[in-house]
Amino acid sequence: MEQILSDPDDPIAEDVRLATSELVNNVVRHTADGGELRAWDPRPDVPLRVEVQDPDPGVPAIPSETSPIGGRGLAIVDAVADDWGVEPQSNGKIVWAEFDRNRRQDPPDD
Repeated sequence: MEQILSDPDDPIAEDVRLATSELVNNVVRHTADGGELRAWDPRPDVPLRVEVQDPDPGVPAIPSETSPIGGRGLAIVDAVADDWGVEPQSNGKIVWAEFDRNRRQDPPDD
C-alpha cells in the first residue's frame, strides 16, 4: 500500500489508509477464514480502488446505532471514501472503496 501512496502530498493518502484499515479489521473481526486485500491506482483520471474479499456471504451495512465497542467501521469508510459498496460473489463478497484525487485537488490559484 505504501508504494501506491508514496507521495506525502497525496490528497487521498490518509483516507485510503484509514478506510483500508477499517475494511481489513472487519474481515478479521467478522470472519473465521480471513480475506484478500487488493488495491490499484490506475492514475491519472480513475479513482484508486481498494477491495477486501472474504468468504462470508453476509452483506454488511452501516448500523443505525453503534455499540461502545465497535460498529463504526463502515460509517468511517462512508465518511472518507468518495464511493463504496458491496458486491456479493458466489464465494462470499467484495467490499470496495474508491478515492478520487480529481475531486480532492485544491483549485489552482488565480
